[in-house]
Amino acid sequence: MLNSLYSGVSGLRANQTYLDVIANNVSNVNTSAFKASRVTFADAMSLLKQRGFAADTVNDTIGGRNMMQVGRGTVVSSIDIINTLGTFTNTNRSLDVAIEKAGYYFMVQDTDGSVIYTRAGNFYLDNEGNLVTSFGKKVLGADGNPLKIDDPQNYTNHAINSKGELVAVDADGVLISFGTLGLAKFANEDGLERIGSNMYRTTDAVGEILTGVSGDPGFETLLSESTLELSNVDLSQEFTNMIIAQRAYQSNARTISKSDSILEELVNLLR
Repeated sequence: MLNSLYSGVSGLRANQTYLDVIANNVSNVNTSAFKASRVTFADAMSLLKQRGFAADTVNDTIGGRNMMQVGRGTVVSSIDIINTLGTFTNTNRSLDVAIEKAGYYFMVQDTDGSVIYTRAGNFYLDNEGNLVTSFGKKVLGADGNPLKIDDPQNYTNHAINSKGELVAVDADGVLISFGTLGLAKFANEDGLERIGSNMYRTTDAVGEILTGVSGDPGFETLLSESTLELSNVDLSQEFTNMIIAQRAYQSNARTISKSDSILEELVNLLR
């Protein structure tokens, strides 16, 4: 079989993955705090036709020769999350909060008790006064415990301020703080695993995890109240990438078609 067939197939597979990533980016253009992904490629293993050799130092009439290799196509090298900041929008909603610095995450308690992470700060109070995400997962404070307003019916004007404090006003008009949002940052942010619902889980690639609150040493982050971070997807760039991926896919398909034509000519030699 012609090696060009296998090279063409590898190109189809790689560019299909490229299109999948682009489609996911575009579909999440309105997802709060969503981070776009990119695809990088690498050449596949090359087929050695002839080894190179150095010039003969004894017989100076014989020079050296370079390697002769034929590539075997392409592979997806990496799918990276682009962790740049998205734009910010004011929501005028007291329990919305945004982290105005890249690399920091809110801490959330998963259903199995483990800690997961998010940058989406659209939070809510449930019927028991727990601060939760839109999917009902409890938001954790700096001490690792869920943030909660005890007897929420006795308080009004629930809000999260710029320090990350969950506050409310009691019956006497006194502003009470019920704890501070916990923040986390990682030695290798790119090692986080996406698990859906705007959430991330740590992996062995993450390395050291540091936790704290806004204003702590190393956590000089600025929280913006009544604000949400939007997706960092650039639609103009994604549409450009889509055209590039489409043309690359078509070109590899054409390579397979031409290779098939050559094989057909070989078969016709027997007629």
